[in-house]
Amino acid sequence: MKINLSERQFTGVFTAEVGATAADHVEAVRMESAFRLLETTNRTIEQIAKTCGFGTPETMNRTFRRRLDTTPGDHRHHCRGDHPMPIPVP
Repeated sequence: MKINLSERQFTGVFTAEVGATAADHVEAVRMESAFRLLETTNRTIEQIAKTCGFGTPETMNRTFRRRLDTTPGDHRHHCRGDHPMPIPVP
């Protein structure tokens, strides 16, 4: 399907209709997918990053830190109630 809008026109229409830029919307959809997979699967962070379109775990990690001030691993532990055991001090 082809529409007769310039990139600038498309950006304006998209932002007006969705309430966010296309890039912000895509990132939000990726975050939502990553959240679901972190909470419901045992896939590795690397597998989830690739599946959700982040490309690398580092990119997903930076996005989580910027948007949520946490990491994907910390989110997984928090939502599952997994709290690592403290390392005993001899």
